[in-house]
Amino acid sequence: MDSVLVLDQVAQTLAVVRSLGRAGYRVILGRARVRSEAESSRHCAEVWRHPPVDDAGFESALMAFVDARADVRAVFPIGEASAAVTGGVAWLAARGIAVAGVQPRLLAACRDKRAANDLAVAAGLAVPETRTIAGVDDLRSFVNDVGYPIIVKPVRSHARLFGRKAYILNGVEQQRARFDAWPAEHEDLLVQRYVTGPLEQCDYLAIDGELICFFQAHAIRTDRTDGTGFGVDFVSDPIDGGVLEACRAFARAHAYTGPGLLQLVRSTADGRLYFIENNPRLSAGIAQAMKCGLDIPHLMLRAAMQSTSLRTSAGGGPTPYEIGQRTHWLSRDINGYLDMRRELGAAERSKWRCALIASLRRADAHMTWDARDPAPSLVIYRRLLMRLFRRGPWRSMNVRPRRPKSDT
Repeated sequence: MDSVLVLDQVAQTLAVVRSLGRAGYRVILGRARVRSEAESSRHCAEVWRHPPVDDAGFESALMAFVDARADVRAVFPIGEASAAVTGGVAWLAARGIAVAGVQPRLLAACRDKRAANDLAVAAGLAVPETRTIAGVDDLRSFVNDVGYPIIVKPVRSHARLFGRKAYILNGVEQQRARFDAWPAEHEDLLVQRYVTGPLEQCDYLAIDGELICFFQAHAIRTDRTDGTGFGVDFVSDPIDGGVLEACRAFARAHAYTGPGLLQLVRSTADGRLYFIENNPRLSAGIAQAMKCGLDIPHLMLRAAMQSTSLRTSAGGGPTPYEIGQRTHWLSRDINGYLDMRRELGAAERSKWRCALIASLRRADAHMTWDARDPAPSLVIYRRLLMRLFRRGPWRSMNVRPRRPKSDT
């Protein structure tokens, strides 16, 4: 049986392990630090302990491992950092080992939001007015030129700004409250005119610029009240012709190979689609596409292993998938509530709890639950319970504990 080495302990790891295990591969899961719930999956055959991918010793450790294992036919990096390391080494290909991912050149460009904007412009996509800023004065200058609202975000993907992916500023008071002083951990930031409108995003897989599969969904709620966080309640959408053509244009313009999560916003002002970013990886919620009938991780591996049948099917148009399916990410919803509750008023906390219960009741599927593979979910919710009790369950639910009765 062929083995596949899966790297990274991230949100989508469990979905990838399940996908490849069901497809008949022996899945070896790499672990650098913390044990993940994916190790509890019935589809995880083995765990390889290795140095962190950003450690100088990682590449030599990887070489030693694959040289000792003739059964390893592919490496499947999930995170962008491990993809950057494994995608750029020629010795894997020389050993006949495929690497599932985006070409190194495009991976590097998409991880830099400035370069990603250039890719979008080259593909004919509209990009909101954007500027790189290096201080508070630059931010004020951009506001004077463009006006509010604006969005401020890190230049590099996966970086955080005051613990968040981005900040939306609607006026001078919000700007002074958060950016009265420059964040010391950032040399520069990206500021952009905030386009008001619904977010349109799609998961896709391309080979040499041609789409193999395409999946469209939107988040009903995120784990941040301003909508800038990670999705927790999703619904699969019909294919939108404009989004599909934008995705095709982006892939074709750059002969894109590999997975992507393309994010656009449809302006309520002029109806145009504006490019936000292209994440050169599987999305965190890729399990929803799988539950709707598109096993993108398996297709991604087949593409990396140069499946002829997969390449010849590219011209047939997007593969159909189940539309209107609601998928809830309960553990992320609860963790988001715990992270945010101190910033929320009593009414906002109550609203969140009601929305969480409604999402749970309406869901057709759950992001991490699989009745055929229940152990990972048990690990997830055991950790969540431990977090609740470390904080005190009464604090999380705004309930005071009862004092024990005295024996005297």
